Amino acid sequence: MQGGVIGFAIVHSKLIVIDPFTNPIVVTGSHNFSGSASTNNDENFIIVRDNQELAKHYAAHILSVYQHYRWLAFVNGLQGKGKSPDGYLKENDLWQDPQLKGLGKRELDFWVR
Repeated sequence: MQGGVIGFAIVHSKLIVIDPFTNPIVVTGSHNFSGSASTNNDENFIIVRDNQELAKHYAAHILSVYQHYRWLAFVNGLQGKGKSPDGYLKENDLWQDPQLKGLGKRELDFWVR
């Protein structure tokens, strides 16, 4: 645990996506979204409004990075307890059920409409 936060990961992705479906806004560029970037450094960013396709692609990218680190944190937590993630990977299509049914399907429908 570092600074009261579980886990530690640095992702050097300078990106903000706001409301990718209704009123999409994407902010990206060299700007680090920090105080020094805004006051001292020579950095740039661009704001793209009303481009739903771009916003959805960037939102999907953000979610994929999050899921990657979420899985690594899960495995690390198990290994810290002397366990292994054995049994979580299935050799049939049942492993998809949590994502394709119930709450998982609702979230997928929201993002993929």
